[in-house]
Amino acid sequence: MLFFFICCIVAPYIGRKLGWALSRHLFYATPSAIAVPLCLLWGVAIAFGFRCMVTGLHPNVILATIGFMAGAYISVPDYGMGDVWQYSFGSATRHDIVSNFPILMYILSSVVFFFVVK
Repeated sequence: MLFFFICCIVAPYIGRKLGWALSRHLFYATPSAIAVPLCLLWGVAIAFGFRCMVTGLHPNVILATIGFMAGAYISVPDYGMGDVWQYSFGSATRHDIVSNFPILMYILSSVVFFFVVK
């Protein structure tokens, strides 16, 4: 359980840096037809990684809840990035897509993976 807790502390830092890099170079810089599936894939990947950690390390309910919240934090790739409007090329819609689609996909995928991945 200690390793799971350490992962919950370290993973948001690494995930945040990776999310910022993906936001700058892919999610805001590519056309919407490419950015939307990538945002959805980001949310699914975070949910799958969280589920694999839970099934492999068997944390208690409190640590699993902390891990779920850490995954939700990581799943918003541009959270805390700063002035995201400079990357959105004048489109508030792109910012809404990048901010909301991954976390919605993370929550839905987490529910599905709870029943599918054992």
